[in-house]
Amino acid sequence: MKKETKSTATLESLTKTIEKLAVSTARGFEEAEKESKKRFETLNLKFQDVFEELGNVRASVRDIRETLGPLTRSIKSQDEELTNLHLRVGTIERKLGIERKKALL
Repeated sequence: MKKETKSTATLESLTKTIEKLAVSTARGFEEAEKESKKRFETLNLKFQDVFEELGNVRASVRDIRETLGPLTRSIKSQDEELTNLHLRVGTIERKLGIERKKALL
């Protein structure tokens, strides 16, 4: 039988150490990849929630804009009518000799 030399034993030991290191490194990368995937999935879900909320906000703003125009026109029309009524009542009060009361506005 051949006797193993010291360099052969050291070379085999070094080879085994390198193989263990390679396996350990590969395992570490696999675990890091799994962790990254979990984090990206979590972020993706959060972004979906944010985009859904933004869609809701956009819809609410659109509803407000659609409602605000007619309301503004209605208020303007009511203000004009109220001004007209004040003038007419003022004329009636003057003709009847009634003292005009100041508005609380």
